Parts: sequence; structure tokens; C-alpha cells
Amino acid sequence: MTITDFSFDASEEALPVGIQRVLTVTQIYHLEISEENMLVSTLSHILSLLPDLITLQIHSLSLDEIKELCDNECVLCSIKNRSQITKVYLEKMNEIREFHLLLMFCPNMAYFKVRRIINMDVELFLRRIFETLDHDCNAHLRSLVFRIPAADDQMVKSLHKMINDEKLCIDYSIKRAFDDIYLQWK
Repeated sequence: MTITDFSFDASEEALPVGIQRVLTVTQIYHLEISEENMLVSTLSHILSLLPDLITLQIHSLSLDEIKELCDNECVLCSIKNRSQITKVYLEKMNEIREFHLLLMFCPNMAYFKVRRIINMDVELFLRRIFETLDHDCNAHLRSLVFRIPAADDQMVKSLHKMINDEKLCIDYSIKRAFDDIYLQWK
């Protein structure tokens, strides 16, 4: 299922009614949302309506209202407990908090791919990912893919050295294919 336009308020009945109509015909396992700067409340609303999702693809998130969402623990617990999402694709990441939020919504996430990391150092990005996973005992994430324009073998060696020196991960592999860096661990 692909959603391209949120020109209406997510609290209106159009979204739930439209999704319920689709669900009477078929199950939805894959969702792509091409809306830029999607509101977290809208994402929360959609995920609560689609508990069978396995794959979630989002362009970018707006964190303007994250405090209100985190204050509403009932919504978060409901989504988190029912979520079956294992693969998450994010087109554009502006802050590491977006990863934290997606991990809250998708606690079974095993694969995470980021196409563009904006205003973030790659090494800092990796440190924050591993720190988050280190603190989240239930983290299932085992595969990370991120794009670095003009990535080369020297960058891979540098990341490998940083991971080893800082003991961020023990049993892992890192490789590059064009501009994509693939990192997998046990």
C-alpha cells in the first residue's frame, strides 16, 4: 500500500475508513508513505490501523510533536505490543531521534535502511545507533544500510577501526557497494 497525500487532518474519518475498506479486501503487509516530514501522530494513527505490517517505508518524519506522543503512553504501548514490522526504510534522516522513534514503533525491527543522513557525521550516527541498541535489551536490529555519497574503501576501513576501537560491536561484517555501506551483526 502506498500513501502519497495527507492533505486532510489525520483525525478525520477519511483515513480509518479508507484503510478499513482496503482491509476488507486484502491484508496489508507493506506500507510506503511518500509524504515529506510526516507527523508522528499521523504515523501512529496509521500504524495502529495496520497491525500486520512487516515493511514500512517513509520519506521523512517531523519531530515537532514528539513530546505529546511520548506523553500518550497508551498509544505507544498499543502500537509497540502489536507491531510486526521487521524492515524499515527511511529516505531522509535529519536527527537520530527519528531512529529512536522508529525503534519504539517497530521494536521487532531487524533491518534498517537510511538513504540520506542529513547534518550528521557518519561515525556519530553509528555510535548513536549502537548506544541505543546497547540500552534496548529487546532490540532485534541486526542489519543496517546507509548511503554515503562518494563512499570508498578507506571510509569502510575507518568505520571498521572505530567500531573495533570503541567496542561498539563484536561479531559484525561491514562492506560497501557503490555508495551504500552494509553493516550486519549477530
